[in-house]
Amino acid sequence: MIRCDCPEGVPAKQIPGRPAAGRIRQDRGAWLALVKDVYPAFISWDKWEQIQAKLAENHRTMQSRFTRRDASRKGASLLAGLVRCGKCGHAMRVAYKDKRFQYLCSKLQGELRQEACQYLSGKRIDEVVVAEFLSAIAPANIDALQAATDRQLVSHHDQLKHLRQDVQRLSYAATRAERQYNHVDPENRLIAASLERRWEQALEELEHARQILGDRQTDPPRLVKVSARDRKAFSDVGKQLPSIWGDLSIESRKALLRTLVTGVNLDRGDDGIVKVCIVWRGGLVTQTEQAVPIHSRRYGELEQRVVKRVRELNETGAKTDEILSCLNGEGFFPCRGGQFTTGIVMKLKHRYGITSKLEALRQGNQPPHKCTTDQIAEEVGVKREWIYRKISRGKIRIEKDDVYGCYLFPRTKLAVRELRRLKEGKCAHVSF
Repeated sequence: MIRCDCPEGVPAKQIPGRPAAGRIRQDRGAWLALVKDVYPAFISWDKWEQIQAKLAENHRTMQSRFTRRDASRKGASLLAGLVRCGKCGHAMRVAYKDKRFQYLCSKLQGELRQEACQYLSGKRIDEVVVAEFLSAIAPANIDALQAATDRQLVSHHDQLKHLRQDVQRLSYAATRAERQYNHVDPENRLIAASLERRWEQALEELEHARQILGDRQTDPPRLVKVSARDRKAFSDVGKQLPSIWGDLSIESRKALLRTLVTGVNLDRGDDGIVKVCIVWRGGLVTQTEQAVPIHSRRYGELEQRVVKRVRELNETGAKTDEILSCLNGEGFFPCRGGQFTTGIVMKLKHRYGITSKLEALRQGNQPPHKCTTDQIAEEVGVKREWIYRKISRGKIRIEKDDVYGCYLFPRTKLAVRELRRLKEGKCAHVSF
């Protein structure tokens, strides 16, 4: 309602119901005539102009926020002033703590009391951008840049050629429609009205095509031209810079990055993978990914996947060391990077109530038709130490259960009878 012409009482449609009714081809300042207060309006004309001015001011303010580049400040961050949040679009600031720094976006938190968008490890982001920068100034990539620029220019010329052909075709169609209208018998009003509509529609399509062609001609692609001198200079620098990059000062590295990089957009997913979008001078874009530490994954989607895998391995009777090896081997990683440790796995088990098979057995959750050493000793009428002693001496031949990791005896009368015979000395050994 604020953008349309109805609230202030100016009709936008010339003839209601026409196919092209409501189309506005030119800005308001280019209109030949403007009739105000044709019918009662929701707001006054002055009020509408104030609203439009405020909207334009807000648009300029937001555009400046999204496009400005802050100065490269002092500090270890190489991308200070270049980094933008991929979630809300605002500039990300740098927060230093001890010898570490982070790129963080807290714009929505400060203005709308919402959660902060992102907290990202700055060192890893800088490393991946520097790697792309050093790769971009390599001699092979300089030639590739020139080839891409040439292809972009050829594509632009092809588009202009097709648009000019469209204008010629529509111009011929409009001229033909005009001739048909001029040769119609004025007394045949039905046919004359039909031909008039065709003529007007052809003129509108022609005007639209001319406008598109004009826009393309006045907005050529931003091409990066690399002269022979610059190519030679970049080739020499590209060969030497990677070896001396670590010896340069922070200020020198920042200045070098800003010769090619105009912005870096960061968007971290729940899996801790940051999508890094590097915008180069000339408008070219490079996209890459980088894993960063996460403060916590508690109760998150990724933690649920890890817990699910831990449960599956635990059901097979895998021990903590085996679970640890599987998680690290299958590509899982904890929130702060690195690899899973025994402590992390034990915390996950405790948090989600995942108990080992042996612990579940001690709590009374044992398989059917099996009994523990304590239970069989009670049935036989001996202490469990007597059972373990006979096992160590080979009098009782039994293997530990593969799943539970302990001795489990058959819950049968035959097993109890055989052990009693061993106790009374009526047999040399028993096997299970």
